[in-house]
Amino acid sequence: MTASMPPVVPQSKTSGLAIAALVCGIAGLCTAGLGGIAGLILGIVAIRKVNRSAGQLTGKGLAIGGIIVGILSVLLWGVVIVITVIGFIGGVAVRQDHLGGHEVRDRSFTESTAPTPRAATDHDLTQMSGAFEAFSDALKRRDCARLAELSRGGSVPTTEEAWREMLASPTKRVPGTNMSMNRLPEALSSSGGYSGSSSNDTAKYEAAGVAFHFERQADGRWYFTGFE
Repeated sequence: MTASMPPVVPQSKTSGLAIAALVCGIAGLCTAGLGGIAGLILGIVAIRKVNRSAGQLTGKGLAIGGIIVGILSVLLWGVVIVITVIGFIGGVAVRQDHLGGHEVRDRSFTESTAPTPRAATDHDLTQMSGAFEAFSDALKRRDCARLAELSRGGSVPTTEEAWREMLASPTKRVPGTNMSMNRLPEALSSSGGYSGSSSNDTAKYEAAGVAFHFERQADGRWYFTGFE
C-alpha cells in the first residue's frame, strides 16, 4: 500500500513592483515629485497583481506605502513650485514699480529744473546792438575777414573768401529784397539808422530795407546767422 504525499504549497514572494513603488515614492521627495508619480503608478499596478496572485505575491503594504509617499511628494513639490512662481511674479512686479517710481522722480526732477526762457536784460540788449553795429560796420567797409568772424551757423558765409565772393556778385539778391549783394554795403552806409527786436537768444535788426538775424551761441556771444 503506497502512502500519499502531502500537496506542495507554493511559497509566496514579495512583489517587485511593490518594492519599486515604495522606492520611487521616497525618491520623489528628492526629484521634484517625478519619482512620486512613478511610485503612485507602480503602487496601483502592484496592488492589482497582488490581489490577483491568489496569495503567491505579497507586498501590498509596500505598494500602499509607495502610493502614499508618492502622493505626498507630488503635493509637497506642487506647493513649493506654486510658492516659487508667486514669489517670482511678485518680485518682478515690485521691481517694475520701483523702476517706474525712479522714472517718475527723474522726469519730475528734469521738468522742475529745466531752464525757463528769460527776458532780455539791458546787458543783453547792449550785446545785441553791439553785435549788429560791428557787423554793419564791417559790411559797410567790405571787411570780409571781420564779417567771417561775426557770422556763424545758418546759410551765411563763414569764411573770408565766401564773403568776398558774395559781395562781389551783381546777380545774387539779398533774401527778401530786390537788392543785389554788391550794393548792400552802400545801402547800409546811406541808411538813416536801424531798428531791432529780440526774443530770448535771437534778435532781428532792420536797416536799409533788409532784415538781419542774430543768435547767441554757446560761447555767449552774438553772431549773424542770416537774412530774412
